[in-house]
Amino acid sequence: MNANMVLAMMKTEDIVGWIRRYRDTQGWSKNRLASEAGIQDTVLRSMDEDDWNPTRKTLDRLLAVIPEDFETETDETVEAA
Repeated sequence: MNANMVLAMMKTEDIVGWIRRYRDTQGWSKNRLASEAGIQDTVLRSMDEDDWNPTRKTLDRLLAVIPEDFETETDETVEAA
């Protein structure tokens, strides 16, 4: 299942978790992720907090950085449902 299919079935908080997992697997700092996504690093200041609520534009830019073949445990959870 590719990233777009998975994302279409996910809630915003799940998408945020998916972005966090990608950043962690890459070993990237928030600054590096922001740079790769072409956004200001201040936008990601609170991304590790439970109540972080990014705009759709921010999510789209962050998701554009993640390769379509990136798989996580979330993918398996969605497939099993």
